[in-house]
Amino acid sequence: MPYSPLNDLPADIRERAARVKLALFDVDGVLTDGRLSYTDDGREIKTFHVHDGLGLKRLMEDHKIHALLVVDGDERVVGALNIHDLLRARVV
Repeated sequence: MPYSPLNDLPADIRERAARVKLALFDVDGVLTDGRLSYTDDGREIKTFHVHDGLGLKRLMEDHKIHALLVVDGDERVVGALNIHDLLRARVV
């Protein structure tokens, strides 16, 4: 079995983590590398690290999570991503 850093955590923490049903992530500075780029028409583009995409993919696959909600800067839900959307866009 491959090494996992989770194995280093106490059993009670692993058991509590296994019961988690919802995880929320702030993208800015958490799932990005902090850089901002702008398109020619002024739209903001955030730069993500490939490891974040792979981590989300693994989280979704390992725990049978089928969709991620997407919110805007005002925390309004503006869409959802399916694991297949991430694969098709080559994010993961």
